Amino acid sequence: QHPIIFLHGFGADTSIWRWVIPALRVPNEAIALDLLGHGASRAATGASIAEMALAIAAEITQRGITDAM
Repeated sequence: QHPIIFLHGFGADTSIWRWVIPALRVPNEAIALDLLGHGASRAATGASIAEMALAIAAEITQRGITDAM
């Protein structure tokens, strides 16, 4: 099964998924990622959307994920 990746909006972090993921009861692995400069991610003052997208892609690749939902 493919993991499900959860991304938060600007100004939030992965903690917003704390209650949502268990309530969904998804059979797949659930992975919540922080955007650059949010939550536990590295600081990135003024990061563009493109930079955030590349950072998320790099994180997914680093985890060995080749297909996700």
